[in-house]
Amino acid sequence: MESFLSGARALEVRPSATLPFTPEQMAQILKACDQYGNKCRGGKYWGPENARRIRALVLLLRHTGLRIGDAVTLERSRITRDKLFLYTAKTGTPVYCPLPDFVLTALEGSPRTSQRYFFWTGESKIESATGDWQRALKGVFKEAAIPNLGGHSGDEGDARGTREI
Repeated sequence: MESFLSGARALEVRPSATLPFTPEQMAQILKACDQYGNKCRGGKYWGPENARRIRALVLLLRHTGLRIGDAVTLERSRITRDKLFLYTAKTGTPVYCPLPDFVLTALEGSPRTSQRYFFWTGESKIESATGDWQRALKGVFKEAAIPNLGGHSGDEGDARGTREI
Protein backbone atom coordinates (compact mmCIF):
# COMPACT_ATOMS: atom_id res chain seq x y z
CA MET A 1 0.00 0.00 0.00
CA GLU A 2 1.38 3.39 -1.00
CA SER A 3 1.57 6.17 1.56
CA PHE A 4 -0.53 9.25 0.93
CA LEU A 5 2.67 11.28 1.52
CA SER A 6 4.71 9.61 -1.22
CA GLY A 7 4.15 12.45 -3.73
CA ALA A 8 4.22 15.29 -1.23
CA ARG A 9 6.91 17.94 -1.34
CA ALA A 10 8.58 19.44 1.69
CA LEU A 11 6.90 22.56 2.99
CA GLU A 12 8.92 25.68 2.31
CA VAL A 13 9.02 27.88 5.39
CA ARG A 14 9.95 31.48 4.81
CA PRO A 15 11.04 33.67 7.71
CA SER A 16 8.60 36.43 8.47
CA ALA A 17 9.64 39.99 7.84
CA THR A 18 11.16 41.82 10.74
CA LEU A 19 9.16 44.74 12.01
CA PRO A 20 10.69 48.15 12.54
CA PHE A 21 10.75 49.61 16.00
CA THR A 22 7.90 51.86 17.03
CA PRO A 23 8.58 55.61 17.31
CA GLU A 24 8.60 55.22 21.11
CA GLN A 25 11.16 52.42 20.92
CA MET A 26 13.35 54.43 18.54
CA ALA A 27 13.25 57.32 21.02
CA GLN A 28 14.40 54.90 23.75
CA ILE A 29 17.17 53.56 21.52
CA LEU A 30 18.43 57.04 20.60
CA LYS A 31 18.40 58.08 24.25
CA ALA A 32 20.29 54.88 25.08
CA CYS A 33 22.91 55.76 22.41
CA ASP A 34 23.81 58.80 24.49
CA GLN A 35 23.70 56.97 27.82
CA TYR A 36 25.67 53.93 26.67
CA GLY A 37 28.07 55.92 24.51
CA ASN A 38 28.91 58.31 27.33
CA LYS A 39 29.90 55.52 29.70
CA CYS A 40 31.68 53.14 27.30
CA ARG A 41 34.74 53.46 25.15
CA GLY A 42 34.50 52.96 21.39
CA GLY A 43 37.95 52.57 19.89
CA LYS A 44 39.84 55.72 20.71
CA TYR A 45 36.62 57.60 21.46
CA TRP A 46 35.03 58.10 24.86
CA GLY A 47 32.02 59.98 26.17
CA PRO A 48 30.13 62.36 23.88
CA GLU A 49 32.29 61.53 20.85
CA ASN A 50 31.50 57.84 21.23
CA ALA A 51 27.80 58.60 21.76
CA ARG A 52 27.73 60.58 18.47
CA ARG A 53 29.33 57.67 16.60
CA ILE A 54 26.82 55.15 17.98
CA ARG A 55 23.87 57.45 17.27
CA ALA A 56 25.05 58.01 13.68
CA LEU A 57 25.31 54.26 13.09
CA VAL A 58 21.85 53.60 14.55
CA LEU A 59 20.32 56.32 12.36
CA LEU A 60 22.11 54.98 9.29
CA LEU A 61 20.85 51.44 9.98
CA ARG A 62 17.33 52.69 10.65
CA HIS A 63 17.00 54.78 7.51
CA THR A 64 18.80 52.51 5.02
CA GLY A 65 18.00 48.96 6.12
CA LEU A 66 21.67 48.02 5.63
CA ARG A 67 23.18 45.02 7.35
CA ILE A 68 25.57 46.03 10.08
CA GLY A 69 28.63 44.89 8.10
CA ASP A 70 27.68 47.11 5.17
CA ALA A 71 27.01 50.05 7.49
CA VAL A 72 30.26 49.63 9.43
CA THR A 73 32.31 49.50 6.22
CA LEU A 74 30.43 52.32 4.52
CA GLU A 75 32.82 54.47 2.55
CA ARG A 76 32.29 58.21 2.64
CA SER A 77 32.42 58.26 -1.17
CA ARG A 78 29.23 56.16 -1.27
CA ILE A 79 27.16 59.19 -0.29
CA THR A 80 26.68 61.87 -2.92
CA ARG A 81 24.71 64.89 -1.78
CA ASP A 82 21.84 63.20 0.04
CA LYS A 83 21.90 59.81 -1.74
CA LEU A 84 23.53 56.55 -0.69
CA PHE A 85 24.57 54.05 -3.34
CA LEU A 86 26.41 50.77 -2.80
CA TYR A 87 26.33 47.05 -3.51
CA THR A 88 25.84 44.92 -0.42
CA ALA A 89 28.76 42.70 0.52
CA LYS A 90 26.68 39.59 1.17
CA THR A 91 24.53 39.42 -1.96
CA GLY A 92 25.79 42.18 -4.24
CA THR A 93 22.36 43.78 -4.20
CA PRO A 94 22.42 47.44 -5.21
CA VAL A 95 21.18 49.87 -2.57
CA TYR A 96 20.22 53.37 -3.62
CA CYS A 97 18.30 55.52 -1.19
CA PRO A 98 17.93 59.11 -0.10
CA LEU A 99 19.15 59.99 3.37
CA PRO A 100 17.28 62.48 5.56
CA ASP A 101 19.19 65.63 6.46
CA PHE A 102 19.43 64.64 10.13
CA VAL A 103 21.13 61.35 9.18
CA LEU A 104 23.63 63.22 7.01
CA THR A 105 24.24 65.67 9.86
CA ALA A 106 24.79 62.79 12.30
CA LEU A 107 27.25 61.11 9.93
CA GLU A 108 29.21 64.31 9.34
CA GLY A 109 29.19 65.14 13.06
CA SER A 110 30.54 61.73 13.98
CA PRO A 111 34.26 61.70 14.84
CA ARG A 112 36.34 60.33 11.98
CA THR A 113 38.04 57.00 12.40
CA SER A 114 39.56 57.32 8.94
CA GLN A 115 39.38 59.54 5.88
CA ARG A 116 37.77 56.73 3.86
CA TYR A 117 35.17 55.17 6.20
CA PHE A 118 32.59 56.44 8.66
CA PHE A 119 32.81 53.65 11.25
CA TRP A 120 35.89 51.58 10.44
CA THR A 121 39.58 52.36 10.26
CA GLY A 122 40.10 49.95 7.37
CA GLU A 123 43.02 48.43 9.26
CA SER A 124 41.29 45.56 11.07
CA LYS A 125 39.37 42.64 9.62
CA ILE A 126 35.81 43.51 8.66
CA GLU A 127 34.56 40.73 10.94
CA SER A 128 36.38 42.26 13.92
CA ALA A 129 34.98 45.73 13.29
CA THR A 130 31.47 44.34 12.76
CA GLY A 131 31.73 42.32 15.98
CA ASP A 132 32.80 45.41 17.93
CA TRP A 133 29.79 47.33 16.65
CA GLN A 134 27.45 44.39 17.30
CA ARG A 135 28.58 44.39 20.93
CA ALA A 136 28.08 48.16 21.14
CA LEU A 137 24.56 47.89 19.72
CA LYS A 138 23.76 45.05 22.10
CA GLY A 139 24.77 47.37 24.96
CA VAL A 140 22.58 50.15 23.55
CA PHE A 141 19.57 47.84 23.27
CA LYS A 142 20.13 46.60 26.80
CA GLU A 143 20.35 50.20 28.01
CA ALA A 144 17.11 50.98 26.15
CA ALA A 145 15.42 48.05 27.94
CA ILE A 146 13.52 46.94 24.86
CA PRO A 147 12.30 43.33 25.27
CA ASN A 148 12.51 40.51 22.73
CA LEU A 149 15.45 41.76 20.70
CA GLY A 150 16.82 38.30 20.29
CA GLY A 151 20.42 39.48 20.01
CA HIS A 152 22.48 38.66 16.93
CA SER A 153 20.26 37.19 14.26
CA GLY A 154 22.82 34.80 12.84
CA ASP A 155 22.66 34.27 9.10
CA GLU A 156 21.53 37.78 8.31
CA GLY A 157 24.91 39.03 9.50
CA ASP A 158 23.42 41.97 11.32
CA ALA A 159 22.69 43.10 14.85
CA ARG A 160 19.13 44.12 14.33
CA GLY A 161 17.83 41.14 16.28
CA THR A 162 14.26 40.16 15.60
CA ARG A 163 13.28 43.66 14.56
CA GLU A 164 14.61 46.11 12.09
CA ILE A 165 16.08 49.31 13.49
